[in-house]
Amino acid sequence: MAALTAAQQQACAAYWANINFVQAKAVANFSLDQIQAAAAALDGAFDTTLSAAVTAVGGGTTVINGLNAIIPSPFSGATVQQKTMLCCHVLMKRAGII
Repeated sequence: MAALTAAQQQACAAYWANINFVQAKAVANFSLDQIQAAAAALDGAFDTTLSAAVTAVGGGTTVINGLNAIIPSPFSGATVQQKTMLCCHVLMKRAGII
């Protein structure tokens, strides 16, 4: 799967925001730019070699904690469910599902 372009990352962030804020009729606590920055960080992580990932986050951490560590603030403060959904959306966008 190829890395997403900036436009694809933005579309992924908008898709996520639509589900989590618009359709859920919830107050948006993250801007589209903040969600896109998190999507870009996750997208980039999927092309990081395991050796580089171990160096970046340490060898004693889990994959999920490593992914959590690369998400920029303020989205790093999102709920576990929100971060999991964004991660899934990034992968689905890469696979052409969404």
